[in-house]
Amino acid sequence: MRPIVSGRPESSCGSYFAASDAAQADRPIFASAAAREIGRNGVEPCMEEAAPHQFLSRFRIGSDAVTGLPDRRQFERFLRAPPFQSADSDHAAALILLDLDGFRAINLTHGYACGDAVLAGIGDRLRHSVGNSGFVARFGGDEFVVFCEAPFPDGSAQALARSVFESVSDPVRARHATVNLTCSAGWAFTEGEALGPLDLQARAEIALDAAKRAGRNHLVGYEHGMQAASQARTDLEEDLRAAIAADRIEVWFQPKMDAQSRRCTSLEALARWRRGDGGLVPPDDFIALAESAGLIDELGMQVLRKACRAVKPWLERGLVDHVAVNVSPKQLEKDEIVPVIAGLLAAEAFDPSALQIEITESLLVEPIDAAARRLNALHSLGLTIALDDFGTGCSNLAALKSLPLDVIKIDRVFVTGLAADPDDRLLVRSTIDLAHGLGLKTVGEGVENEDQAEQLRLLGCDELQGFLFAPAMPADECEAWLLARANEASGLAL
Repeated sequence: MRPIVSGRPESSCGSYFAASDAAQADRPIFASAAAREIGRNGVEPCMEEAAPHQFLSRFRIGSDAVTGLPDRRQFERFLRAPPFQSADSDHAAALILLDLDGFRAINLTHGYACGDAVLAGIGDRLRHSVGNSGFVARFGGDEFVVFCEAPFPDGSAQALARSVFESVSDPVRARHATVNLTCSAGWAFTEGEALGPLDLQARAEIALDAAKRAGRNHLVGYEHGMQAASQARTDLEEDLRAAIAADRIEVWFQPKMDAQSRRCTSLEALARWRRGDGGLVPPDDFIALAESAGLIDELGMQVLRKACRAVKPWLERGLVDHVAVNVSPKQLEKDEIVPVIAGLLAAEAFDPSALQIEITESLLVEPIDAAARRLNALHSLGLTIALDDFGTGCSNLAALKSLPLDVIKIDRVFVTGLAADPDDRLLVRSTIDLAHGLGLKTVGEGVENEDQAEQLRLLGCDELQGFLFAPAMPADECEAWLLARANEASGLAL
């Protein structure tokens, strides 16, 4: 597929739009009986046969101002038209929902005019991908929907979904920029079931949610069993929301040790959530859920507040030097994070220099200008910044110069094979040399045995973290562990 120029197709083949005159250019053509029924029920129609064996109806419809497509309200009216109101097992139809990945970054990097041109271009591209046999609408924001009835343009619903999904990936030329896009997409089709259109839409939404959770650039088709999984996820979200509101998130601490002296220099604060049945929910599960549900800001501040309150007396007694708290890339999307953290530290009378913010390497694959500005503002308060999980993603090494980093954490995946794998040793040595060359300290994560600890020490790693020393512990257990280490050190000194 050739790129779209300024949001308009270079070719007019397969277009929904009549080309006879400018006045007709905004009148979509739809092949389905439902579209014709809308015409009979209140939308002014302009009937036209486009070709033998096709039933085409052109009608004026309230459309999205940016793309010229029908909007969500009109699409849902389309689905509620009489031909679709009763489920019919003989009526084959497919519905595909698409959400553009990282579209916000386009607006931030190239401006909103470019973003609008990209949306218009994608809308045109989707129309071309289904021809006259489908209905395309913009749901709002960066989300689109495609609906088709059998026979499908690509022979099957699955092939149609794949074709629509892949149509987004070609570069879009909009204004003075060439933008590369991917999308997350979920699709569903009737599969011979007696399934109403709104049920079909609900299934596609469940599939889209699964695609988003799988990461960028994923196409997921609805499968039986997804409904139950979606309900379980909804229940989990409701429980998490209630736990955050009730201040029930626990904060545990894992020590970090000086590689040479084996003294505990700092702690990493880690969120833990004990659900109603008493079991701990895996952090990877509920942190990702908090991000997708819009709960991460409140969760992050709750963890920071509790960490400061627990660690402050340990700092005053000289048991540790600082505490590290994880900050999600989602939190760094908002300017408010700087005054909120500054206000919390002031309210808790917590020394900013004793707080370290850990960010993940995933931040480096996004346009980082805005995040870098916020991190620089936090750094200017006296906080230190650590880059977590280094080497596990698509590191933008040039971005290391843009961020006010103090520490690089070497991921456990490289530490695990350190003693036996020469490649891992080379990668770890290179990372340590790079960090030290930039004036940064290093932390080796996932240290589980003395061989790994010694290899990291010999390679020049500054700090070590892992089960060899201690797992993450609740605050009371951590305090007891710190006091025991301090008493042990005092006994040795005597």
